[in-house]
Amino acid sequence: MNSNPPLHRYPLLTVISSPRCLSPISSFFLSSSQSLHSPPPPIQPPSRAPLDFAVLQRLVQTVRVSKQPTLEVKIKCQYIRHGLHLVQSEHLRTTARFLPPLSSAEPCWDAYQTLVNDFLPNFDIRKSCGFNTSWIAEGCMNITTREEFEGKVSKSSLDGVVSACNQSLENRSPCASCTTSLSSLLASHLTGRSVGNVSDCTAYPSIYTAAFANHLGPTDRVSGSTSLVRFTIDEIREASKNFSRDNIIGMGGYGNVYKGVLPDGSEVALKRFKNCSVAGDASFAHEVEVIASVRHVNLVTLRGYCTTTTPLDGLQRIIVCDLMKNGSLHDHIFGLRERKLSWPIRQKIVLGTARGLAYLHYGLQPGIIHRDIKANNILLDDNLEPKVADFGLAKFTLEGMTHLSTRVAGTMGYVAPEYALYGQLTERSDVYSFGVVFLELLSGKKAMMMDKQGQPSLVTEWAWALVRKGRALDVIEDGMLDLGPPEVMEKYVLVAVLCSHPQLYARPTMDQVVKILEMDLPVPSIPDRPIPLIANIDDIERSVVNSSTVSGNLSSSAGYQAYSFGSDLISNPKECESSCSR
Repeated sequence: MNSNPPLHRYPLLTVISSPRCLSPISSFFLSSSQSLHSPPPPIQPPSRAPLDFAVLQRLVQTVRVSKQPTLEVKIKCQYIRHGLHLVQSEHLRTTARFLPPLSSAEPCWDAYQTLVNDFLPNFDIRKSCGFNTSWIAEGCMNITTREEFEGKVSKSSLDGVVSACNQSLENRSPCASCTTSLSSLLASHLTGRSVGNVSDCTAYPSIYTAAFANHLGPTDRVSGSTSLVRFTIDEIREASKNFSRDNIIGMGGYGNVYKGVLPDGSEVALKRFKNCSVAGDASFAHEVEVIASVRHVNLVTLRGYCTTTTPLDGLQRIIVCDLMKNGSLHDHIFGLRERKLSWPIRQKIVLGTARGLAYLHYGLQPGIIHRDIKANNILLDDNLEPKVADFGLAKFTLEGMTHLSTRVAGTMGYVAPEYALYGQLTERSDVYSFGVVFLELLSGKKAMMMDKQGQPSLVTEWAWALVRKGRALDVIEDGMLDLGPPEVMEKYVLVAVLCSHPQLYARPTMDQVVKILEMDLPVPSIPDRPIPLIANIDDIERSVVNSSTVSGNLSSSAGYQAYSFGSDLISNPKECESSCSR
């Protein structure tokens, strides 16, 4: 089995602030032709720059040079942000302030640009990444000091972060626990307005944690790697018994999924893509790296991948992830299970799935839109803890954009109307799909079903009709065990109906869903619906089947109606079986 590259020593902040547990920011800065034998000259920071970028320079000078693949501009900007967060964390530790004064914004950018020039010549940070000069001195909810941050966040949340993150994060489990606690803090307490996307609310928890919650400090270095393995085709063949038909556990439009056993005895799922083209090899490898970087207790973990070309089979692309022996949520709701899921288990699945999606949307930079949330893509581990799977169709959102018009992909019955009909993709497209799965879990009915007259019907319209009549509890599946309090079950039904509302502006965001379900908050009023969505089902089916390509233009948020949620305002309003089940 191929081993990972030589281990580097990475700063603690990069471990917990970037999507990957051990993100090689230092390696990124060293991916140029510089070597340790001829280090860049010390930074001569412009006057009046209170941020000490020499902290970052000293760090990267101690790291071994490694050749990195060519990165897209948005990925370079992502690492630029993470490097800045490290410097800001050290600034917070020494001054108790998150941000420098606004008057020093220009000198601070100049100091950072001086450092970056040694590693990325001709890469203008602000111009290439679209950063406004003032953003380096502006952040989340007008929070500028440690005192203000701790005043916004509950003591229990801070204690939870310290408990989860005050340890070495080089192993997978502690890293997942730490990132989960940071995501929960963000969703519960930092839901207000951010200025720009340099040091917004998604960055504050990790900046604070590296400065104060972890005793090692922001610039302490821990050894490790992402543990992503590049398997050989011979190792994949041995694990799957040469792609035996008896080992197939899933089939779909993207290829087959095989059960495999690695030399150490661990069981894995092997997803073998078909109809691959050489042209997409680099983007596939990059997406695999990104998938592997995302760690959360409610997301399936990727173990490795294989890309190769053989004389017999041609180009091969395979991903390897942990096998979930309890299968998918679809198996438990609609399969031949003798025992129905109890209410407490259904609550656990709903909350875990919501937390996983909230982390994808708001716990990462850039955020990830899943695009194919369905019951088959929610897997259950040995403790029936949900794991959102299958990022093969995920797209990265571009900061500052409300929707991305792109190639339609998804599964009939789960696709949001604005995405299926017009190709408009936002985080709230995932919210709609989540709402459909939510209703399936509560009712035991499929997303698409037949009514008494044999006509196609949607579970979303059926549930809405009951809610309008004041019969929300009739949505709950008959024979469910260990029912909860009626008011709690009704609340869950209302949230599911709200999430699956056909109008984008009416849906909450996933972090708001988590907040409503976890806390004693009322469900916002549900706006009336337009004509039944079933009237447009032919258009939706045609769009999904044809996967037509539409304009790639980006649109701003102008024109979208903000939906009131308590004291907050909502802003910036695949066809195959799951890859890792059974």
